[in-house]
Amino acid sequence: MSNKITTQSRQPVLRGSILQFLVEVYPERVEELSIVQIKYEYYHYADIIKALEYLADRGYLDKDEKDHPARLHEKVRLYRATSQGIDLVEGTTKDAGVCVERGL
Repeated sequence: MSNKITTQSRQPVLRGSILQFLVEVYPERVEELSIVQIKYEYYHYADIIKALEYLADRGYLDKDEKDHPARLHEKVRLYRATSQGIDLVEGTTKDAGVCVERGL
């Protein structure tokens, strides 16, 4: 039995957790595959990629695509939180599509 979360209602939680992680490691860029590996136990690959695209499209993440250093014709995608993403995590802005869980 799979313990991966597939419901649409969990997308905001996934987006928020990805964004929180990238804010914690800011200003470092993180490779897409590393983000997928962190979340893959609980979410499907396609859902993780959709969440990254949503966050990048909304301006919360900066997406950089470079040639793979060893594999011809492959790209490496790197993500970093933007100032808008940091504001969202800090609570100065809101987005119903991103659920940022606040610590107690």
